[in-house]
Amino acid sequence: MSWNVLFAATLTTTVAADRDLLSNSDVSWRTVHDTVMGGRSSGSWVPVEDGVRFEGTLSLQNNGGFASLRARSDSFDLANTDGIELEIIGDGRVWWVTADRYDVPLRAGSYRASVQTQAGETTTHTLRWADFTPTSYGRPVSGAPPLQRAPERIAQLGWMIADGQPGDFALQVNAVRPLAAEASPDMAPATGPREGVLMAFAGAIRLGVPAFNMGDPGRCRAHYQSAIETVLLTSPDAFSESERQVLQASLMESMQQGDADAAWTLRRAMDSVMMGMTDPSIRQGDTAG
Repeated sequence: MSWNVLFAATLTTTVAADRDLLSNSDVSWRTVHDTVMGGRSSGSWVPVEDGVRFEGTLSLQNNGGFASLRARSDSFDLANTDGIELEIIGDGRVWWVTADRYDVPLRAGSYRASVQTQAGETTTHTLRWADFTPTSYGRPVSGAPPLQRAPERIAQLGWMIADGQPGDFALQVNAVRPLAAEASPDMAPATGPREGVLMAFAGAIRLGVPAFNMGDPGRCRAHYQSAIETVLLTSPDAFSESERQVLQASLMESMQQGDADAAWTLRRAMDSVMMGMTDPSIRQGDTAG
C-alpha cells in the first residue's frame, strides 16, 4: 500500500452542519493590522445577515502589509475534531486562516493555513488542523506543538490578508463548522508514531504542492521544513537511525539552497522516509535522493 493511500484511508470526517462556531454567544471580534508595527493598512468588520464582512485596504508602506480579523471564544469546544469547514465569499485573493491555542504563545504569529478565494463567489474550504503551520513574524516556528495535538485548546480563529498586493480587500465569512474526526470503517485509526509522521508529511505535501505550482516555492519550502522539524522534535522514536539521518541531512542541505531547490530536497527526503515506512523492505539509507 502506498503512503498516500494509507493517509486517505486512515480518517474520515463529518461536518457538524448544525453547528456554526461563529454563532457562539461569547464570540468577541477585533481587528489587528500592521499599524501595531507602524504600517498603514486599514480594515473594519460589520455583521451581515449571513455572517461577518471584513473589508479595508492593504498597504505596504512603512514595511507593513497585513490586516486581520479575529474571533475569540471560550466555548469553541473543538475536542475530538479534525479541522474546520469554512464557507466564505472572497475577493479572488489568497487569505490566511489563523488559529491560536491559549497555551502556545507565538510572538507576532499564529497557526495558519492558506485558502484561495474566488471574487464574489461563495466557496467552501476544508482545513484540517494538520494543515496549519505555527508561525512567528511570518516564518515557521520549529518545535511548536502541532495544532492537531490539542484542538480543544484553540481559543481564537482569524482571517488575515498578507499577499503582498496593496489595494482594497473584502472577505465575508458565512460559517465556520467543525469537522468531527471518525475512524474509517475500512481501517483502524493511525495512532502510532510512524503513522503520525505519514499524516504530517502528507498534510505538508497537500499544502506545499499547490503553493509551488502557483509560483511560491518559498511557502512550499516552509511547509516541508516545518513538517520535518516538527516530527523530528515531537516523534523521535518514530524513526530508524538511517531515516533520521535522511531528514536531518535534507535540512542541512536545504539551508544552502534557494527556495525551489530546497523544496525539492526536502520533498525527496520526505518521500524516501514515507516509502520506507509503508514498505519495510526498502532501506532508508539507500533511498535519499
